[in-house]
Amino acid sequence: MTQSQYLTSLLSVNKTFSSGIEALNALDLKVFQGEFLSLVGPSGCGKSTALRLIAGLLKPTAGKIDNWAQPGNGDVGYVFQDPTLMPWATVLDNVILPLRLTQQCYENKEERAAAVLRWIGLTGFESAYPRELSGGMRMRVSIARALVTNPSLVLLDEPFASLDEFTRSKLNEDLLALWEQHQWTVVFVTHSIREAVFLSDRVAVLSPRPGNLLSTFRIPFSHPRRGNLRNAHEFTDLCGEISSTLTGGMGQL
Repeated sequence: MTQSQYLTSLLSVNKTFSSGIEALNALDLKVFQGEFLSLVGPSGCGKSTALRLIAGLLKPTAGKIDNWAQPGNGDVGYVFQDPTLMPWATVLDNVILPLRLTQQCYENKEERAAAVLRWIGLTGFESAYPRELSGGMRMRVSIARALVTNPSLVLLDEPFASLDEFTRSKLNEDLLALWEQHQWTVVFVTHSIREAVFLSDRVAVLSPRPGNLLSTFRIPFSHPRRGNLRNAHEFTDLCGEISSTLTGGMGQL
């Protein structure tokens, strides 16, 4: 991770919706090139709103967003909490979709999609339909779809929240192994502090709504990371420190 180079920057960003709900207030946040950054905070604090602003799906009410990754040309991959797959399309066709929608010209679309499915552990399921897959497998397809354009920036909005603990832990480890190999810039939204600490270079803690930045924590654990890291005292202590910061922020309500 190169701290001197950031890919995305939010400067004093506010977001108020037409309903009058103020989701974010004076949020300052930098996402550095090649890092894995997680956003944690209480429900409704604006984590997902921040992700949508970075993706260009929303416009800020005030403030400035600098984004060197360009939404709309395949440079930003987005994974939603629900896989949102096309039920009538095969796994391969679901993954190919961004290659057909972007402004970039991609050759050998089928080969490219098949390669990403191989990365994500779904070789042999190219002709399957979403209804034939488990929840974890559907999420793998969603991640493959986000990665198929080889984006500079990957945004994930609580992608594993609905999965059982075993599947969630396995997908955490597989996602991290992919990131270690390809070094995409990742912004990951989660309610799980343990998940954030396991995956991330940095964890940003947001305040209750309207969200702003309470603190950021640099995660000191080296790569590659393995599942047994979760049992280390240093891991547990850091999770406790982040939890205390989050609890203290909620106590200011």
